[in-house]
Amino acid sequence: MAMRVLSRALALGKTCDPEWALRLATVPAPWQSISFGQDQHCQGAFCWPMNSFASHEARLQSLIQLAFGQLERLPEQDSVLLVTPEFGPYAQDRLADWLNDLATQYPGPFAKNRLRVFPYGSAGVPMAVAHAQDLLIADPLVRIWLIGVDSLAQHTVLEALSEKGRLSSETGSGLLPSEGAVILELCAGAAGLQLEWQVTGGQSSEQQRAEQQR
Repeated sequence: MAMRVLSRALALGKTCDPEWALRLATVPAPWQSISFGQDQHCQGAFCWPMNSFASHEARLQSLIQLAFGQLERLPEQDSVLLVTPEFGPYAQDRLADWLNDLATQYPGPFAKNRLRVFPYGSAGVPMAVAHAQDLLIADPLVRIWLIGVDSLAQHTVLEALSEKGRLSSETGSGLLPSEGAVILELCAGAAGLQLEWQVTGGQSSEQQRAEQQR
């Protein structure tokens, strides 16, 4: 089924500018020098300095607030699908506390009876999209809000990436740590954003088709 994007908000990287965020593929990211660990430095694109927040969850909440500020209206009666960084089995209490804070600050968008959370990092994106599609098939008149938020502005994360040699530098390629929030208001539409994906389990779609033909 086709899904149409009714409204969107993008707050990504250092500029916090939605127009810049839409040109990420063609405009080089603005560099900013960040330090972490024991006198380690790398380049990044964060909305705020590394140590501006008491917790990672507070930073994520501020990113959502930044994106909400771009919307003409907030989701008050619609279903909300929230994709977050990965919260493992030993961090469920932290996740629950953060969701309570979100519901306190934004009781409409994050009401428990309309909220579905996907705390699996990037793996949660296709899961949330599939769930949005199911909701729209069940009721084509509803509106679905898909919210994704993440931030790599954590010392432990940057240290782990640095140890693996994955961080970007001005002279070489690599991961540019960043952060941001993306919000999409989705509805069913005969024409619109057609989303298709496959869970391949490490195989390409071509490999799967070849095996099916054997």
